[in-house]
Amino acid sequence: YPGNRQDNLFIIGAAPSRGTSLADLEQGIEMVVDRLKTDIQPKELERVRLQIETDFYQGLKDNHELAERLAMAQTLLHGWQYLVQYADVVRTISREELQKAASQYFRPENRVVLHRERGEK
Repeated sequence: YPGNRQDNLFIIGAAPSRGTSLADLEQGIEMVVDRLKTDIQPKELERVRLQIETDFYQGLKDNHELAERLAMAQTLLHGWQYLVQYADVVRTISREELQKAASQYFRPENRVVLHRERGEK
């Protein structure tokens, strides 16, 4: 994703369920993003932290993925040592920090929305 090199980019991708309009999907995403600004529950934050850690450690089991992560950390994050600290860093991020970041960056004037629809068959 472009966020690897351009830290000001964040991508949210979604596909609507059958019968759900793109407008309804977009409205639902906006509701979730707005909730991040004010209402992150501790239990929810812990679940997300655990999922991030699990994904991280699962990725280290595969040699190809490990090599990719080491190369990315060395190239983009100024050292492979970042991988050693990653889980600890994730654990230290607070609800308040997430809410502040969501309020700062997830604003309508910062948003670009792209709808991609299938053509006629």
